[in-house]
Amino acid sequence: MATKIKVIFLVGSLLILILLIGIHLQDNYSDKPTNVLHHKSSCITADSNAKIEISVAENPGDNTSKAFGTNNQEVEWIGDQAQLDEVARWKASRGWYDTSDENQDDYKTYTEDTLKQLAENGDLKALHLLAKWAPEDTSKRLLVKAAVYGSTFALINLKNHVVAHSGITKEMPEDSKRPVLIEAAAYLVVAAMRGDLLHSKYMGIGSLESRYNMKFNDDDLKLAVNRAQQIYNSLESERIALGLGQFDNSIPPVVKARFKYSGIEVKD
Repeated sequence: MATKIKVIFLVGSLLILILLIGIHLQDNYSDKPTNVLHHKSSCITADSNAKIEISVAENPGDNTSKAFGTNNQEVEWIGDQAQLDEVARWKASRGWYDTSDENQDDYKTYTEDTLKQLAENGDLKALHLLAKWAPEDTSKRLLVKAAVYGSTFALINLKNHVVAHSGITKEMPEDSKRPVLIEAAAYLVVAAMRGDLLHSKYMGIGSLESRYNMKFNDDDLKLAVNRAQQIYNSLESERIALGLGQFDNSIPPVVKARFKYSGIEVKD
């Protein structure tokens, strides 16, 4: 049964990529959060029957500043403890843990073999820690596995992985950069399809455009969305083969409220 939200996932609706993810956001390492132009659009998701209309508030300004501090580090959203806990659980279910060594609870004491055993069973924190330390090929394989098990943190990192290991630079001709950046953008679309609207917005298209000095045209965006659907289908097929079922892309009401606090309005 299709779930209606104010961000509409519908076949043929590719502009979530441009609008939700933020066309003109500053580079991800900028010190100041950037305003997002008001836009409404629709976008492809896994469920072709589900409709979602996206509305990103015009010039969120203070809301964005409250939600993100220096270098776009997230500042605690103001809610009661039960709400904060629910948002934290939802984020954790999508792999958004703090992976710094001092914040890993018992994980920082685990041996590599123990982490590998946990990762084998789909433990997201273990998968991310191992991916952080692993060589390139192994890291990518671990991130893909984490994405299969539901991590959108892994999708954002796969975007980073694509560009980091491509060898492209800001000074290269656009034709040399374009295929790499389209592939990177596709992972951002998949994260948005999975309901991770906040991170795909603030770590998105604008960052790629700014860092690599290339503007995405309509054809680029269509290619990115088509590629995103392929990636999504592949990940979901692996999930189903493992007996995990289809992805749950639902967004709880308290998480919608958290998004709204950062300038992303998601309504039933």
